Amino acid sequence: MDDDSSKLKESIIEEKEGLVVSYSMDREDVIIPERLATGYHVSYSRQAVARFMGYGDHEYQSPIERRNILERAFRANFPTDQISDTNLILHIEDYGPPESEQRFRRICRYLHGRGRSIIEANVDKRVDENHRSFRQVHQTFEDGMWFVKTFGRKFGYIGYGRLISEVPEGVLPRMSNPVDLAPEPLLIFCIEELPTSHSIFLPSNYRENPDSELKFCKGARSSAQIQFKEEEERDRKFVLFYGTDEYEKEHNTMIEDENGNVRCSSCGMDYYSDTAEISEQKYRNHAHLIRRRFEIRDFVSDDDFDREWTRQRGTLDPEAEAAIARVFLNDHIAPMRADTEE
Repeated sequence: MDDDSSKLKESIIEEKEGLVVSYSMDREDVIIPERLATGYHVSYSRQAVARFMGYGDHEYQSPIERRNILERAFRANFPTDQISDTNLILHIEDYGPPESEQRFRRICRYLHGRGRSIIEANVDKRVDENHRSFRQVHQTFEDGMWFVKTFGRKFGYIGYGRLISEVPEGVLPRMSNPVDLAPEPLLIFCIEELPTSHSIFLPSNYRENPDSELKFCKGARSSAQIQFKEEEERDRKFVLFYGTDEYEKEHNTMIEDENGNVRCSSCGMDYYSDTAEISEQKYRNHAHLIRRRFEIRDFVSDDDFDREWTRQRGTLDPEAEAAIARVFLNDHIAPMRADTEE
């Protein structure tokens, strides 16, 4: 082996808050030490490998730092030859081979759980609008959406956000169990496998015409509140005649098109379209959540809003004045405010 190859195989040791992790310089192996399963480190055997590697080590990690760690966790080998503790070995082997669907899903499960636990653990502390949990949840969600867009499409997955108190249909196992908390402008990251069916969507023009009628789509799941009675008998006969597998194929119309957009092949609606039943909504990002579930005044004080409106009114054309609310919706998302105000 030449000198350059030898250097690539050399290891370095990094120490983070008492945790020692060995990395090979060729980035192929992440060596998780045996001592993580004993004594002070016993709790680490229940944590994700991404945490071993430094994800979320400090609250001001940049997106590049965090996502580099996630990418390495997705691509790296996790040898267990040096470990004798059975539970730690099983914990590591749960991640599956590098760059596999199993590894992808396991990292997604970690990101889902991280956002969820941060929300639950800091409910009382978020009376302070600048509490760091706003930023941490936002970062975790955005990292998850980046991760599924970068590595998940080849396995047929799409990412979305949901409120912790709501579980839309289609949520994968171990990404469910709603928590009874009041709605906050915080999303937890979830994934769904394509193709799939979808919830009943509001008409695309419902904002301009609130009285628009809902239209049936064969890819739309019926909800407890909204039923298309005239289709129930047709669906029942379809299942009896063709079976449930064929029924699923017929009704899983939400697919990725040639341009990389996920739409219903039957009705043409986008995956993140507004749903008729609000609890079934799948959110594209925090701006989408704010628009659907909150008022501008939830994020801007009455005095600040009125002062800004008075200053702007009469100086803008009618179209700009009509759009001022949308500007506030995009600029005053709580997690982003926490970043700018600290």
